[in-house]
Amino acid sequence: MSGFRKFTVVDKVQESAVIMSFLLEPVKASDWLPFEAGQFLTLNIPVPDDANQRTLRRTYTVSSSPMLEGRYRITVKRESGAGAEHASAILHDA
Repeated sequence: MSGFRKFTVVDKVQESAVIMSFLLEPVKASDWLPFEAGQFLTLNIPVPDDANQRTLRRTYTVSSSPMLEGRYRITVKRESGAGAEHASAILHDA
């Protein structure tokens, strides 16, 4: 299966002042695929309040165990000086 699939953020965990983990669940259960340690997800992140409906494409390493089925966890560091249109700021502020 290739292409982009829709996911819902089902939980956010503040790991430290600048690091947050996101638990992602596919909208369609059949869109979950097994993975191996070190694999990554490519996300299209919508820029909030953008008249042109732009998205930012970023990759994040899956930080959950491959034993966790049905969900993926990614962990994102908020970059210092990240403005409102920076992917890490968008994710942390959502």
